[in-house]
Amino acid sequence: MLTSPDHGRPLCVHHKQGDSQAEEDFRKAVLQLAVTGGGWPADFKRRLRYILEGRCQATACAEAPKPIELEVDLPFTSPRARSSGAAHQALLGLGEMTGIPLFKARADLYRSEGPSVVLSNAGIAQSRDCFAFRGANSSLALRLADHGLDGFRARQLVIEQPARWAALRPRSAPRRFAVFGLPNLASQAKVGEGPYTEFLGSFEYAAAGPAAQAFHLPPALVKGLRLVFAGPEWGESYICLYRVKVFEDSGSVCSGHRTAAVLPRP
Repeated sequence: MLTSPDHGRPLCVHHKQGDSQAEEDFRKAVLQLAVTGGGWPADFKRRLRYILEGRCQATACAEAPKPIELEVDLPFTSPRARSSGAAHQALLGLGEMTGIPLFKARADLYRSEGPSVVLSNAGIAQSRDCFAFRGANSSLALRLADHGLDGFRARQLVIEQPARWAALRPRSAPRRFAVFGLPNLASQAKVGEGPYTEFLGSFEYAAAGPAAQAFHLPPALVKGLRLVFAGPEWGESYICLYRVKVFEDSGSVCSGHRTAAVLPRP
């Protein structure tokens, strides 16, 4: 079995139906070179592994557990970032109110996508495909889409960002964050502290790690999760969050077509 030297996890090398044995042998040989190839730049080897592993990861993810169906809890989610001043935003808003597509498209150029983009199952596109927000202790709150359910026991939270070498602004990635649960019973909420009161842990997304990273949570019964970020910590003035998935399963899970890696806690 081939093993990734940077994260110690098995590399995806299984045979895909429809491939000839010669094709599969060739792919394994190139993958072996990508892992051990002497003289190859490290960044080139990472890119080559990313491409070669992508196809069989997509096959494995087709049979992986599905994420919990969630929706954004807007009152407890930070506003999306805007890239111009208040006066300009007011003018853009007036234009958008006319309903004219050209004015709406222009307004969209000066603001982030809404927070619901993080729940998309589509693959990550580089342009305008993230929820951007500013400031310390900014947050994203997600709750059950089916309000009739009693709650869920989240075992894993997955954050997926673009691969570091492919990101347009890698310094906008998240870093340190805490997770709080929404108790399934209103009586468990603490007065004056908001509804997301159950502390589930502090975590760190590794900018140098795999694109999709999984974080294990204690299996408390909750109706939602709130992620509170320490703030932009890599040099940009904002955080750009691409995909977030929550699972009740404790085994291997995916975000889109990428398997999520569990990294050692710092």
